[in-house]
Amino acid sequence: MLPDFKQHDHGGDPYDTPFYRRLRGWLDFAIERRWWVIGITVAALGAALVGIRFVPQQFFPNSSRPELVVELRLKERLFVRRHHGAGQDDGGCAAKDEDVKFYTAYTGAGSRAFYLALNPELPNPGYAVFVVMTKDTAARERVRSRLMASVNDQFRTCGSA
Repeated sequence: MLPDFKQHDHGGDPYDTPFYRRLRGWLDFAIERRWWVIGITVAALGAALVGIRFVPQQFFPNSSRPELVVELRLKERLFVRRHHGAGQDDGGCAAKDEDVKFYTAYTGAGSRAFYLALNPELPNPGYAVFVVMTKDTAARERVRSRLMASVNDQFRTCGSA
């Protein structure tokens, strides 16, 4: 079932080149001194683990913008405008908060011009995005903490207004 490899002569040993001879030399050297290689590898790993603390965080840097993006999802066939009061003149809960300068609500779909969404939301009457602009970054963290702690109570309070 397997072909006879002896019939196909490729003109000598394909690994008999300067590159492969040099590679063979390095491998022989590493195998003969394997404990040195293992020790150097462990030391390099340790140095990398210690040094990672000095690498600045760059992939997701801390945000210095004083805004929050809040998504609200209701059950199927529920409408955000009716239950949350978006579009009412009193401005809802965000307008009553002293740390909030202003907010914008996008109901029925995601925001159109605020940012490039990687996962755009399909039209849905039970979906809303609120962009809340706070006074400063400290105010943003206070508003965020209050929202995280009491979002269910806050939603019911605003929805009944």
